[in-house]
Amino acid sequence: MMRNKIVLSFVVIGLLQGSVGAASNWSFYNRNDIGAKALGMGGAFISVADDPTAVYWNPAGLTQIDKLTVLATGEFSKGEVYFTWEWDTIPELFYETSHYFYSLINVVLPTEKVTWCISEYIPYDFYAICKGLEEYVENECLRKFDVIDYRRFYTTTVSMAYKMNPYLSMGINLNYFLKRYGIVNIYEDGEEHTYLIESGHGFGGDIGILYKPHKNLGVGLVTKYNFLPIGGIIGGTKVEETLPLFVGIGISARASPKILLNADINFTKWNGISFKWGGELDNPENVQDMLQQRIGVEYFVKENIALRIGLYNEPSLFTTGADRGQVFLTCGIGVKHKHFEFNTALASSRLINPKEKKETNLILSLTYR
Repeated sequence: MMRNKIVLSFVVIGLLQGSVGAASNWSFYNRNDIGAKALGMGGAFISVADDPTAVYWNPAGLTQIDKLTVLATGEFSKGEVYFTWEWDTIPELFYETSHYFYSLINVVLPTEKVTWCISEYIPYDFYAICKGLEEYVENECLRKFDVIDYRRFYTTTVSMAYKMNPYLSMGINLNYFLKRYGIVNIYEDGEEHTYLIESGHGFGGDIGILYKPHKNLGVGLVTKYNFLPIGGIIGGTKVEETLPLFVGIGISARASPKILLNADINFTKWNGISFKWGGELDNPENVQDMLQQRIGVEYFVKENIALRIGLYNEPSLFTTGADRGQVFLTCGIGVKHKHFEFNTALASSRLINPKEKKETNLILSLTYR
């Protein structure tokens, strides 16, 4: 039935988009919008990593925090995605995504030799609405309906960072993932029905290195890998998937006491990921490896006020179909007062060559040291 094809299509979309989209991936894995300070500089933060969000960008940077520090982050996001199908009955789908007030809480505890951190990612809400679908039988439209695709991702991360010498630090993460996922159809006559409920669990690990040969120069390296496959249930069927290998490298240079320049390159190896449905291998097709560039600048207007700008790209995962690649322009501001630091950042892909996918994200972060 057409309905089953539609539902199955959204399952596939969910699995693929769930690993790459800035607003719809496995939380805390390969995201683009963790922390307002980093995002204000286009996410070029691997070689900086000097606040608690180093857990995500480069855990080795945690060694730069010398006192008990707590960070909380929230986000507003709005986006649209367009899909084009081969079926005559569904020529184009409009997929609207949003999420609000996800909560990221980091607590950093430095000791004499090792810096520890525990992070909890608790999303309050994410939804995606696909509007104007039509259900056909024998070329006759029975009814129109919308699809609401709602997701909850949770991540608990325990981190340890060690300063090997005055110039070199190393950090590691252990990540636990929990995923909740569902699809609801809403018909014109008001009927509502849930087609699909899914849950999944998995573990991943990150390793980061930070090298600072000079106070005005930094080099960072980070790699992420889920060493145990993500296991879950979709519609009563057992599924198992792996996430791609991620490698990022960054460099930062302080051009003057007031100006910091940053640049990162990230590589995500999507070719070779595995997906099993009911024990049978069903790997996604038409996916490609991704190379991402990030640049950013931080300028201190005063000792306690910083302005930031940045740019980064998010390439399209798929080799066929709509071009869902994006280029984000970012800006931000940071203010320090006594024990508190407030950072905010705005990132949007609507300004530079917008295509079949568009997003705007506003990030707010509050840090207490």
